[in-house]
This record gives sequence, C-alpha cells and structure tokens, in this order.
Amino acid sequence: MMFFLQLVGAVFVALILLILAAVIYIKWKLRSAFGKFADLLKNLGGGGVPPFRIKLKKKSDVFDDDEEDDSENQVSFQQGCENFVSLGFVRIEDYDIEDIPLSMTAYIDRKTSTYGVVYDHPMAGVWSDLVRRYEDGSAWTFGSNQDPLVDYPENKTIKYFPEFSLAEMREKFLQEAPCNGMIVVSDEEFPKFFERAYAEEMDWRIARGGATEAEIRRIAERDGTECTPEHVQTVQLQWRQAISEFHSQRVLRRYRKEAELSRSQREELEDYGIVVHQEMQAEEILQSFDDEYYPGSPFDMPDDSDPEYQDERDKWKRQLEEIREQLKTAPPQTIMKALVEASDNKEVEWELKASVETPIPADIWLRNWKDEDDEWNDDD
Repeated sequence: MMFFLQLVGAVFVALILLILAAVIYIKWKLRSAFGKFADLLKNLGGGGVPPFRIKLKKKSDVFDDDEEDDSENQVSFQQGCENFVSLGFVRIEDYDIEDIPLSMTAYIDRKTSTYGVVYDHPMAGVWSDLVRRYEDGSAWTFGSNQDPLVDYPENKTIKYFPEFSLAEMREKFLQEAPCNGMIVVSDEEFPKFFERAYAEEMDWRIARGGATEAEIRRIAERDGTECTPEHVQTVQLQWRQAISEFHSQRVLRRYRKEAELSRSQREELEDYGIVVHQEMQAEEILQSFDDEYYPGSPFDMPDDSDPEYQDERDKWKRQLEEIREQLKTAPPQTIMKALVEASDNKEVEWELKASVETPIPADIWLRNWKDEDDEWNDDD
C-alpha cells in the first residue's frame, strides 16, 4: 500500500503528501533539462507526472531578495558555485523556474564548450551537472545524483558520479565526452537553449507513452518496494492522462490563436471546450464523453457494495471494452462522434466546433449542460 501511495501521489492522498511530492519531483525534472530523467520512482511517487515544458526567469526579474540566507542548502549552493568558478567556469546568470521555488545558477567554460549548472531547492537539496550538447542533436551529461535506472534517448549519454568532487567529475567528463561539434550559445540565448533541451527529452517520453513498466519495476526493485500490476497501471495511467491533457491544451491554444473568435467565444471554449485527439486511449475518450467517469485507481473507487455505483461501474467497464475494440480500426475522433450521436442524455448538448490537423489531428467540441432553472422567467 505504501508503494501505491508513493506512485499515485497528490491526486489521491493528503495535502501534506502533495507538498512533499512536488518538492521531490521538482528535483529531477530540472536535472532532465539537458537530457536526464532522474529519480523516476520518487518523482512519479509524489507529484504524478512532471510538466512537459518549463520556463526560466532571471532571478532579478522574479523577485529581489536581499535577506541573508545561511541555511544548509544555501551554504552548499554557494560552495557549488565557488567550485565552478575555481575550475575556470564563468557565471551566465541566476535563474528561477517559473512557478517553482527553485534556484539555479548557470556557468560556461567556453574553452571546453562545457556548461555547468548548480541547483537549489529548500527541501530537495543541492546538486550539479556538467553538460555538452552537439550539432547532431546528441548530448553528454555527468551529474552528482544517483543513477535513476531509467531509459534515455539513444543520442543522450548520461552518467552519475555522486561520490566524485566537481573537479574529479569534470576531469572524467573532459576525458570521455566528445570534443568536436559542440554547441555554445550566447548568454542571452541560454534560457531558450535550456528550455528546448528539456522539451526535447519530454517529447521523447511523450512519444513512448511515458514511464515504461520496465523502468517502474527496476526502480521499485532497487527501492525494495512491492510493484504489482495495479501499481504499474496506476503510474502509466497518470502519464497517459497528463500527455493527453498536454496535447489538448496545445490544440486549444493553436485554435484560439488562429481562429477568429470573439471574447465570449474564447471564454466559452475555455470553459466548455473538449479536445479529442488521435493519441487518446479508451479511458481518455470515455472521460471526455462522460464527465462522471474518472479513470483513477481501483483503490480509490467508492464502496462496491453500493448497487447504484456498481451498475455505473459495470456500464463504464462495458464502454471501455467497446472503445478499446473500436480503437483497433477507428481513430478516437470517429469514436467520439459515434458516442455523441448515440447519446440519449437530454441534459447535455454537444457541438463540433472544428477539426484540426496541427499540432495533432483532433476534433474540438463544446459540451453544454441544459439547466431549466437558469432560464429567465418574466413572470417571476
């Protein structure tokens, strides 16, 4: 049960777990920025799925804090910064990640075309990375964290040296990392450079459907925790939901930008818009069609002894089986249209607003609820 709680995260557990979980997954998601996907178990365990995009802001643009900080983290962070300077690195800038209480300082050794980054979070701790990226799209990263035992894109080389000092890690990095075709950008371009690198890896993970069963199981084995098929299913379901939502938001943003919509139409789309895209699986399609259905963990379902609930659950199970079978020959958009056309729910009115091909093939629907109580009555 503990492993289940770790994997499911904030959606199904108390607020304190949400806070702790967010802290933990923040730690790895920024390590991913140049090609690392660290500490999958803990990070999936606490915040569900990491964001698929991040935004760097200059620290001075976020807030101006002159207060002295003598915390243990700050001491370690300052030491990490000094270590980079002592090795000939030049500071680029201090950054915060938008909407996240995390600081980082970026460095560059232009003689060796090597980037260095020191990260600091009040609870997640302090860590450092050495990075080179290359013209062919490959990258090398050495980091001070433990090997997370996850997969990486074939063109990314990731190694971990938690027992090394920064000087020792740098020496080994310079010996092993290729020294031709490196990419170095101007200091002003660094935030976009960093954000693109992070997005590249997350796109790779999106394309493969998120965390694989092999990743989840081998990390659980090292952690010494049980990993049942239900645990694996729960984690992968979280990833699928997050990926589906990511695609949906991209479709809506593109449509709102390109379509000539009035303010009220944009607001209506924001409130009632439903995107059905071609990467959806059965659970996401049913959730889009039936707002009562939530593809959550079986551990969190209401009491099965309730006959009314059991009937509803049986209905959803039948629908999911039908949709899975239909997906073998038809795209999600076609299945959704069939569900809408066959619906006898008089309280919901569906309107197909648009079909788009980019950034992903999708249909955009409006779902409106009819409520007689909201109608104006002149006799009142």
